[in-house]
Amino acid sequence: MKSKSLFIGLFGLSVLCANAQNVQSNNLATSGGSGAGTTLTGGGRNTFYGYEAGKVSTTASSNTFIGWSSGKSTTTNGGNTYVGSQSGLDNINGSANTFIGESSGLGNTTGHQNTYVGINTGLGNNSSHNSFFGTEAGYGSTGESNTYLGEGAGENAIGDRNLFLGYRAGMDVKKSNTFIVQDYLYYTLAPLMMGDFPTGKVGIGVTAFPSTAGSVDVSGYKFFVKGGLLAEEIRVATTWADYVFEKNYQLPTLKEVEQHIAEKGHLINVPSGKQIEQDGISVGEMAKIQQEKIEELTLYIIEQNKINEKQAEELKELKEMVKALASKN
Repeated sequence: MKSKSLFIGLFGLSVLCANAQNVQSNNLATSGGSGAGTTLTGGGRNTFYGYEAGKVSTTASSNTFIGWSSGKSTTTNGGNTYVGSQSGLDNINGSANTFIGESSGLGNTTGHQNTYVGINTGLGNNSSHNSFFGTEAGYGSTGESNTYLGEGAGENAIGDRNLFLGYRAGMDVKKSNTFIVQDYLYYTLAPLMMGDFPTGKVGIGVTAFPSTAGSVDVSGYKFFVKGGLLAEEIRVATTWADYVFEKNYQLPTLKEVEQHIAEKGHLINVPSGKQIEQDGISVGEMAKIQQEKIEELTLYIIEQNKINEKQAEELKELKEMVKALASKN
């Protein structure tokens, strides 16, 4: 029994020794694996583990390549971290990249300051300053300074400075400075949310930001919603209708109002139903129009009350005259 345990112990020690012989360490790099970091002539603080990891590096420094052929083509520059089979395989002289996942960053030859996490993330993208998170996020995309979060987010997208969130969000999108929240299961529909960074516009359920609504210019509008909008409260800052109470305000006569209704089918200064259907109306404008009519109605009531008071006084005088005449008889 003792000799059997001794044999197992010696066998394990021989395996450790054999593996230890594959690990090399010097002032340039700590490496392990056939062809890993074998051509270094300068640089330093490198760690290469895996078959041909960092194979052709010459003066690269501060790199960590772990995985089969990870960082295989890197010759110079540094600050890169590649973890996973073929991660960063094609990058020649990029710097400050972090590629984690099988084939992450594959096809990127000169890009720098990228962060890819997930299998095939950023595969084929040769730009810089991108952050891709999720399996195949940024796969086949072009452009820089993008952030894609979600499996397949930004796949085959073309553009710069985009932010896509969700499963395959922004897939095949060809625009820049765009924010999209989307789920591929509903890819045929408009994104849940879309934004345009330069203009500050945000949309829900829309695919574009219109500049007109009917004949109304809405190019300065910031928020667009497709469908109904339910809110507990909306506060609008706009002009009010107190001008109705100014002395120089031309209050239409009731005869003029009656004539306008007969001819147009709606009140003076109130848009027609057809116009509202075509162009819509802003909440602030609608509130101002309604307030104008309320204040005009108040003036009509005040005027009518004066007439009623005068008639009441005249009626009182007539009653007194009749009473006086009756007493003489």
